[in-house]
Amino acid sequence: MRFLALTLSALAAAFALPSSTQDEGAFVLHAPRPADNGVLGPLAEWEKHECAGCHLEITREWASTLHALAWEDEHYQKDIKKLKRKKSCYGCHIPQPLHSFDGFIPNPDPREEERVHGIDCAACHEGEDGEMLGPFGAENDAHPSAKNASFTSEGANRLCIACHATNIGPVIGIAKGFNETEVAKAGGSCIGCHMAPVERAHAKDPETGAPSQVRKGRSHSLQTPRDPSFLRQAFQISARSRGESTILSVSNRTGHRVPGLVERSLEFKLELFDEQGKSQAKVRHVIDKRRYLPVDEHLEIELEGSGATVRVIGDHDAPGYRRAVRFLDETFEVAKESD
Repeated sequence: MRFLALTLSALAAAFALPSSTQDEGAFVLHAPRPADNGVLGPLAEWEKHECAGCHLEITREWASTLHALAWEDEHYQKDIKKLKRKKSCYGCHIPQPLHSFDGFIPNPDPREEERVHGIDCAACHEGEDGEMLGPFGAENDAHPSAKNASFTSEGANRLCIACHATNIGPVIGIAKGFNETEVAKAGGSCIGCHMAPVERAHAKDPETGAPSQVRKGRSHSLQTPRDPSFLRQAFQISARSRGESTILSVSNRTGHRVPGLVERSLEFKLELFDEQGKSQAKVRHVIDKRRYLPVDEHLEIELEGSGATVRVIGDHDAPGYRRAVRFLDETFEVAKESD
């Protein structure tokens, strides 16, 4: 008999997140290679952004993200036409500087410059008095700068949660309650999974081209589920025997529910093989808005019979895809009950 069960998972001692080649260890963040959903960047004329003169490399990274395309995204434009109160989306898609508000994010008028740049540099980095906020607060001739807690390990989640805790339209507020999750308690953060660590000069003199001091920081090329190798890392997977059955366990290692978008779905196809490579059983399971995988939990999928290995294929479907994108095709050895 087949059954599916969600089981509370004790992850407090295991913030180690899986990579595409191993199930233990930190997220491995490479240059994003997002699957084409019809809205690939970079944002048109991104190099004209006022920050690009000094921060060209960082601005280039930002220009290909869903943040830069937050207003131009055709899927967003399609969805917003269905809403009566369209301005309810503006606070996150064309936000005012988030440090100017405490809690509630106002809905700004859709001025031209805000529409074009979506969620731009000022949204996260501009302070209440126009100073640029960051992890260093280094003095410079271009603008006032200040060090801010939002760019430290203690406060790094604040800005992300400001928008990503909101449930509206097809968007699910997956960051709501993140700070209470086992991942967060173990030291995890939004940027820890979605912004790769880098070491570089963060700026250059626009006249001389001289680089600033080399420092540790974060890439602004955001990692998203559209990148198959990154999506694979959301799950820790293992197989074991239990009585006359074989159990595949799929743990959610993200710190939030999966998936986080109403129209997103993940299909897992399992096939059990014996020692001779003969197929013994097949099971299919889909994770979507109704059958999502909750935070800090894991999914158990039972296959009838005993076997040696389980092949798992994972396909991701989302708005704009011509066909589902494969993010997983791996074979897992079945651990015996006595192991």
